[in-house]
Amino acid sequence: MLKQYLKNILEIDKKDTSKIVIHPDVESRMYAVLSKHIPQNALDYCFRLWKEAPFHFKISKARNTCLGNYTFRDGEHKITINNDLNIYSFLVTYIHEIAHQRVWMEKGRKKIQPHGREWKEKFQILMTPLLSIKIFPENILIPLIVYLQNPAASSLGFAPLAEALKSIDEVDTNTIILKNLENNHYFEFRGQVFQKIELRRTRVLCVHKHSKKRYTILASARVSPMS
Repeated sequence: MLKQYLKNILEIDKKDTSKIVIHPDVESRMYAVLSKHIPQNALDYCFRLWKEAPFHFKISKARNTCLGNYTFRDGEHKITINNDLNIYSFLVTYIHEIAHQRVWMEKGRKKIQPHGREWKEKFQILMTPLLSIKIFPENILIPLIVYLQNPAASSLGFAPLAEALKSIDEVDTNTIILKNLENNHYFEFRGQVFQKIELRRTRVLCVHKHSKKRYTILASARVSPMS
């Protein structure tokens, strides 16, 4: 796992700014990182996507707001992905963020929706070579194919796919799916205590116990009920 962005990832030839040389040691480190987080049969493809259009890559601490993130700042493409994802969720998120990068490379700062038509089409194209039983278990592959017909901003926003992805995770017997918790009950989620208010489609409105601020958490999230 990388502890910080891979610095000096690219060496630009001053005589030819269009020529980009990737440091061999960075190549090997990137390959090693990917090999720990995605299915083996997807490794070469994912590594090739990075080599085609390199970006700074960071494995991030778990975030409540997103599974991954893409930014373009100071002339550099940067992608982060949460460290708590299983290999299949990580793979989908990795391609999700690369789709954002590729759209940016084609459209630049043109005003387009972050998860609009351009992103959907690019995501579908990039995911297609991975839609195989050799990469995804059947219980994930089937809802994934359905999800890709009209992909949403988050793979966890499509309940069948979210539940299939989470079924791979080791289940803690002391946890429960948030949507199955009764309203007004308190629960712990990622070290914080919340009160469940109500279900809103794919997310649940909750109130932080101490700050009283309101948040929405994915309905498929696993939480620890409090007595």
